[in-house]
Amino acid sequence: MKGHVSYSTCRMKRPMSLTRKPIRLLLVDDHQVVRVGLRTVLHNRQGITVVGEAASKAAAVRAVKRLKPDIVLMDVRLPDGSGIEASRDILAECPMTRLIFLTSYANDESALSAVLAGAHGHVLKTIDSGLLIRSIRAVSNGRSILDPALTQRALSCGKAWPTQTHPARE
Repeated sequence: MKGHVSYSTCRMKRPMSLTRKPIRLLLVDDHQVVRVGLRTVLHNRQGITVVGEAASKAAAVRAVKRLKPDIVLMDVRLPDGSGIEASRDILAECPMTRLIFLTSYANDESALSAVLAGAHGHVLKTIDSGLLIRSIRAVSNGRSILDPALTQRALSCGKAWPTQTHPARE
């Protein structure tokens, strides 16, 4: 029959959003109230599944090894080290994991450290929940969500980064 479309052909052309696997997300923040709030906003929303939580650098690295999340949404400051340090350990173990830093601090050094550590995103905790969800989806789809102006300033100051002395490290 001319112009006839079989049922099987229609099934093969289902929209990708109906067949896409959920984004597996790990939350890392030392404040329980922040983790609970993030879980409430994010879990089972638009294809996001929160698979676990961690409150420290060490717990985050262990959780990534165990849970294999697609994305880690992580605070920069943790009680036993920084999220930046954790990200290096995480990416060494699970290089396909994507990282988004969620921080209260909007400074160039934090953004540069995040970029150099392999972050795919760097957002402030003041972010709108809808924008956070869209940002997670964007990172899941292979894009980066770094504020262009902040990233440009961070990269500009980064030219001198390796030659700067850091008394705390010496």
